[in-house]
Amino acid sequence: MYKMEKYRVPESIKDVIAILDSAPIRRDLNPETNLVQLTNRLPIAHLAIERGLKALITRAGGPPEDIHVHGLNKLYQILKKCDQEAADYLATAFADAVSFFGYNVNRKGFKHFRSLDDYLSKVGTEKAFGLLRYWAIEETDKDKRESPIQYISPPIHRELLCALWCLFLPTRRETVSERVEREVRDAMFERRHISYSDEDISKKQSVCWYLDWLLKEHKTRRSALEEAVHRDFAIRDGDEFVKQTLVAAHADLRQSRDPAVIYFLNTLTYLPKGSQTRHPDAVPEVRWINSTPKEVVTPAGTGLGYLEKYADGALGIVPQEEGLVRVAATAWTLADAKAYLVNRLTRQVNVTVNGESTQLRIVTERDFFLLPAMTPTYDLEFWNVEHGIKPGDEISVELPSEVNHEFASVLEGTVVTVDEHKVSVTGTDTLTLRDVVELRQE
Repeated sequence: MYKMEKYRVPESIKDVIAILDSAPIRRDLNPETNLVQLTNRLPIAHLAIERGLKALITRAGGPPEDIHVHGLNKLYQILKKCDQEAADYLATAFADAVSFFGYNVNRKGFKHFRSLDDYLSKVGTEKAFGLLRYWAIEETDKDKRESPIQYISPPIHRELLCALWCLFLPTRRETVSERVEREVRDAMFERRHISYSDEDISKKQSVCWYLDWLLKEHKTRRSALEEAVHRDFAIRDGDEFVKQTLVAAHADLRQSRDPAVIYFLNTLTYLPKGSQTRHPDAVPEVRWINSTPKEVVTPAGTGLGYLEKYADGALGIVPQEEGLVRVAATAWTLADAKAYLVNRLTRQVNVTVNGESTQLRIVTERDFFLLPAMTPTYDLEFWNVEHGIKPGDEISVELPSEVNHEFASVLEGTVVTVDEHKVSVTGTDTLTLRDVVELRQE
């Protein structure tokens, strides 16, 4: 039996990995769509893991009468009894994957990632396999409450498949972090075919500097690429060779079909912790659902954006703007997500009321005041409720352009109504060249 499976099983596992990679799950705002994608892909992954475990048990001389089950948890226990070395490698690969994808095992809903035993006992049972196969036509309200589907991680399932595939190879025993490190190293060094001649002194200096930076200043190639991305690849002033080498390596990695490599590259675009400017005068509120931040709002209750918490704890930020709803950025921390929305959707403006000037913050995504459709009445929302503006005040609001700092949109008129943060002004908006002195002060 094993002679036949020696080739059939690893090829079957490899094929399932390729199938999953060819049709990655695409996030959708509709939870049902995400669930459909998940339940269409996971049964083949479960079955491939099952085949791999059974083949390993058979290879190790395990009792054949004990392997006719669909429960991955049961099969893993059998494997531990007959091939502890293989079982230990699977456990190591699992733990490395949990760490690589940033899962916090102490977070609510993630405690089953503490060990491979816990994970398979939660999501790899025969009941879980049955629910995955027939969810679309048989799920009941009771199934929804008790379903293990919500606890399944497609990346972790894929890494179990990769580990099983390695177990059928003579020497390769590689975890996901080791595999990605190898890919990054190859892209930054081996595949760049770096060379120079002694006559070309300038390039020789660039190459030597690059190799020292890459191999001596960083413990891993991943950390080197992270620094390069955060510095927009300009890690050595004026050195075009180094910059283009890094740009080419990054572009090379972007073509990878390995989702773990793509995940790593995506994390490099997350907003670094503390990177977003905080404004003491503008601290937004957060609306929570089930202990998860969901929406960021102004003191007046106007939505600035929605937050989507990812499995690695990062927050996808969807600004509430006109046009296509999409994730505009991802932040590692809630503080940076809030600050990002404040910086994107609010602006400091120069306000002159009855001849007295001050600076206040308004909520707007534009460089200009939106022209009213029917009447020349402009609706403004001030962040601070204590703005001191009253009906009848003569007001001028200057909104500097973020595209061209020499210009500003200036609204001039009379205050009609004031309702706490909301102020209505009847007047006109004009595009104006800003004061030269003011520009110099900036």
